[in-house]
Formats: sequence, structure tokens, C-alpha cells
Amino acid sequence: MERQDFRDLMAVRAVWPTADFVDPYTIFNIKGNHYRLLTIIHYRYKRVYIQDFSPMQPMSAGPGPIGKDSYHDHAQPIHAQP
Repeated sequence: MERQDFRDLMAVRAVWPTADFVDPYTIFNIKGNHYRLLTIIHYRYKRVYIQDFSPMQPMSAGPGPIGKDSYHDHAQPIHAQP
């Protein structure tokens, strides 16, 4: 891709329709939601900061028995801090 001059999220979505904004991040789903690129975009200063690039976590296909490779078999419980 050539250099772009994006002024806001709508301009980004014109090129990448799957871009989402969750303050302060702009999130790009890549390769059919196989990967997630987490960025912070400062439109005024024309800067993009990459915060994270990671594979999406697999999810269970639905109700029923959970297979050995499903997300739920590998999930760790979240414990509240005192």
C-alpha cells in the first residue's frame, strides 16, 4: 500500500472496512480474523503506533462436548486481586 493521509476513522474504514475503534485503540482484524493488529493512531500528527500483533484465540464451535483443542480447555481462570 502507498502512503495514505487518513484524517479520521471513517477514512481508515474506506480502505480497511474491518477496522474498529475501542478508545484509545484502532483494531485491525487480519486474514479473516486470524490475527489482530492493535494500534494507536494520532491523526493530527500522522503517526501510527503498533501496540500488539497477535493471533486470535480459538473459540468453541458451540454448545456440546468440548474438544481437546478448544479454547475453553486451555483457558485459565481469572482471579480478582485483593
